[in-house]
Amino acid sequence: MRAISRLFALLVPLTIITAAPLPSSAAAAAKDTCSLLTPKQLSDAVGTSMNAGRYMAPGVARTCTWTLASGATPAVRFLTLDLQVADAYEAGKKLDAQANPASVPDLGDDAYYANFSGISIASLNVKKGDVSFKITWYGAADSQTMMTAEKTLASQVLSNL
Repeated sequence: MRAISRLFALLVPLTIITAAPLPSSAAAAAKDTCSLLTPKQLSDAVGTSMNAGRYMAPGVARTCTWTLASGATPAVRFLTLDLQVADAYEAGKKLDAQANPASVPDLGDDAYYANFSGISIASLNVKKGDVSFKITWYGAADSQTMMTAEKTLASQVLSNL
């Protein structure tokens, strides 16, 4: 229950920050965020079969969630992709300071990785131009596995924006 409370406390501020409308350059991509990654790309990166992405909240097409075809495991519960405005990236970077963010070179204009190990969440945050996105792995896999998979997926998202 404590982990759920901590997760809620972390995600609510990030959701509020990312509620701003997307700029026009990202609007087309945001109409179908789930199309930016295929289940095969996710399966290859994560190492297990993934279901097709789906939107968890009606009318919120900038956040897509993928689940495991075989059901959640402690290592991988689900993955999300959130499209955001560049301002949300900067605000998130300040909030993620508690997770000791690590810079990720050669990915977009700026990128950082944040691992919230106490609540089994790892996010790769990428900014390119006036668009940013966050790929989040919910699960207790080792951080190097999560970071490698998220970096692979982020490169694929960048090629589709």
